[in-house]
Amino acid sequence: DDIADLFILRSRLNKLFGHITKCFYDVHRALELDPGNVQAQQIVDGLNASAEECRASAINQALSGNIAEAINKITISIDTNPTFPEYTIFRGTLLRQQTQYDQAIDDFMHALSKVEENSKPYKDAFRQLVLTYNDFAVE
Repeated sequence: DDIADLFILRSRLNKLFGHITKCFYDVHRALELDPGNVQAQQIVDGLNASAEECRASAINQALSGNIAEAINKITISIDTNPTFPEYTIFRGTLLRQQTQYDQAIDDFMHALSKVEENSKPYKDAFRQLVLTYNDFAVE
């Protein structure tokens, strides 16, 4: 499909110029138009691997006490795969640790809007949201 190929081209250009979220949406649009497109699937696989690498790095940074760098790394994961709510929940948790309550609440609310009620991510985000409101009220 020629239109799918154009979305793939645009996704590659977006990736090249550092617009990773636009790359993500363009390549997924290409897959909607042509589900069997090997090039598009390779790009998606690369984006998913990159997002997971950044998540692993964020966890290591957080465990080392470098919360600011952990937030930067998990933000890259979110930009690379904005549909994976666990990344947003993790960033919200890190933001809560940094007493950045407004941004943490935004992340939890965003995650809640992307998942089904009673799913594990929904329960995790809701629990973190309650903890954040509690921390905010105590301060």
